[in-house]
Amino acid sequence: MRTDSHLADGVTEDDVERWVRSASILHSNGDAMDIAVREGRIAGVRGRAGDRVNRGRLGPKDLYGWQANHSADRLTRPLVRENGRLVETD
Repeated sequence: MRTDSHLADGVTEDDVERWVRSASILHSNGDAMDIAVREGRIAGVRGRAGDRVNRGRLGPKDLYGWQANHSADRLTRPLVRENGRLVETD
């Protein structure tokens, strides 16, 4: 049975500190996946072979979408507009 996975460049399965069970929210199917964690950050994903929806297969959004979390311009706090300016909020 096919199980798709993608890890960050230079990261191997042995480098993964833990796998966190999750599901894709990028589309309506809710494909089961595991998220690889290394040094407190997402380091990759893999499908879960026993899942009744995707049976271990992941689409392109699932395989590569997590990489946006590492983008230098990714927001880390929510913003609201006050008087035409974006300001941090909780």
